Amino acid sequence: MDQENPKNLTQVEQFENRSNGLSLPAAWMHKLQLRMVSIYGHRFQSLFQDEAALADWRDTWARALSGVTGEQIAQGLAKLATGTDGWPPSSGEFRALCVPPRPIPAHQRHPLLDAPKPERKDRHAEIQAMIAMLGNKKPSKQWAIDLKAREESGEKLNYTQQRFWLEALNHV
Repeated sequence: MDQENPKNLTQVEQFENRSNGLSLPAAWMHKLQLRMVSIYGHRFQSLFQDEAALADWRDTWARALSGVTGEQIAQGLAKLATGTDGWPPSSGEFRALCVPPRPIPAHQRHPLLDAPKPERKDRHAEIQAMIAMLGNKKPSKQWAIDLKAREESGEKLNYTQQRFWLEALNHV
């Protein structure tokens, strides 16, 4: 009796026992294997040196195709039969043939467009309106005067505050 296989199960039986509900049933995998042989012939069979390698293929593919329906597998096989390059696909490639991609929501299909830029004449009019609001006054530097007074009264200003009031009042 073998330590890894105490019941002396065949490779197929071992595979069926490993199937835990998270992967495809062993019967489906056996049918899929037969279809791959019928589509790819020697190119498929030459990938496996022995029954253990084939059992590993069935196990890997059963897990990779978890959640795929029989109808979807049939669609994937139909796509293989019509558009193949002659070599068997990987499990991921086959899953992509079986499960159609989810549609991309409309808001993700197209990048957002930049807001339209106003015409030059419109920008000029906006700038003139802002100047009129200011009434030809220069912007106030009262904030800088206030910061200087706070520092002179003993308040500790951070470097940025101190640097800004010094530059604004030309004390640099």
